[in-house]
Amino acid sequence: MGWIGALPRMGALAVFLCSPLAIAIARYATEHEATPERLFKTKYLAVRWHAASSLAMAIGIWLDPWFPWVWTRVPGAALGLAY
Repeated sequence: MGWIGALPRMGALAVFLCSPLAIAIARYATEHEATPERLFKTKYLAVRWHAASSLAMAIGIWLDPWFPWVWTRVPGAALGLAY
């Protein structure tokens, strides 16, 4: 969505920066797939990732107008909206 302009670039970058948390969840699930009682923890890790990526995206969208690439595009043009 950030590539086509439907999501501000800083919002997309912020979500991408949270990918290590998602990788950690996948690694934990792979390591403990044989023990269901330890695999139970993955849902808490997923909730933590979801909260972190949502907060990062919100902050990234909020900060996007102050970054230099704002002068090369019309804010909100992809959605027909202005900030």
